[in-house]
Amino acid sequence: MLAVFHGFGVIAIIIFIGYLLARLGILSEEMAQGLNNTCFWIATPALLFDTIIKADLKVVFSAHLSVAVFANVAASLIFIVIARLWLKRKPAELVIGGLSAGYVNSANLGIPIALYVIHDPTAFVPILLFQTILLCPVALALLDHLVLDHSKQSTWQRILQPLKNPMVIFGFAGLIFALGHWSPPTIISEPLHLIGQAAVPCGLLGFGHSFYGVKVMEKGTTPRRDVALAVVLKTAVMPLIAWTFGHCALGLDSKTLFAVTVCAALPTAVNVYIFASRYNTARYLARDAGFISTLLAIPAILVISALLLPV
Repeated sequence: MLAVFHGFGVIAIIIFIGYLLARLGILSEEMAQGLNNTCFWIATPALLFDTIIKADLKVVFSAHLSVAVFANVAASLIFIVIARLWLKRKPAELVIGGLSAGYVNSANLGIPIALYVIHDPTAFVPILLFQTILLCPVALALLDHLVLDHSKQSTWQRILQPLKNPMVIFGFAGLIFALGHWSPPTIISEPLHLIGQAAVPCGLLGFGHSFYGVKVMEKGTTPRRDVALAVVLKTAVMPLIAWTFGHCALGLDSKTLFAVTVCAALPTAVNVYIFASRYNTARYLARDAGFISTLLAIPAILVISALLLPV
């Protein structure tokens, strides 16, 4: 269990450094936006490509993937329905809110938890690839359509717009390489690997910067009901959905059931805040949902471990 605390501790320290840099005036608003843009346009796409080409795609076609997709989509749709009917949110805000409720932090938190809690280093590969190859491109395509000005574009330009997104390009390129069992030349793979390593720290520093000057759940700035709904869905409802689907529909063994439930309990990924910043939509919803769900993830995973961890 120490690895769980260690993983959360590393994230908390980098977020705090981002906040401290903003407070000291070292990291300006323009510089923070530059970090977010770097993450969106090159660092995160490079990380996605580097991760996919090294993954064993056989693990994708497994019970882990079925539960991950079902729980993720269910939690996101619940948010979208409630936020649309009750809170009357706009479509772009619904996309960010749905991601806040279902998009899990499967990269930097998933690895230590997979190794030291689940004892299966491949446990988070299915959800990572699902979010990378399918969920991320679909969400970004929706945001492209809903937020960006397409009034001067032709029909074909609007159709092809999602294919210009770096996440989509690098994600599908990585999948093609993985399916073909190809490896890019070292002169290409090593720079991409190095650039990809910047994705998590840059994203977390920009995330920490966003806390300066605005309190978490500040009235009038943060949509409190949206955040509360997203956090409850992410922390409590999504793991319950994963357990119920895995137990009742798939009849999973105790070890696999424990693994998929822990996967679902991971907090909202920093990527959601990066997307929200890129499209200037629901930034404080993504930020506060990510922060609060990260704080609650430790007790949530500890409770799940106490209840479901195989003896």
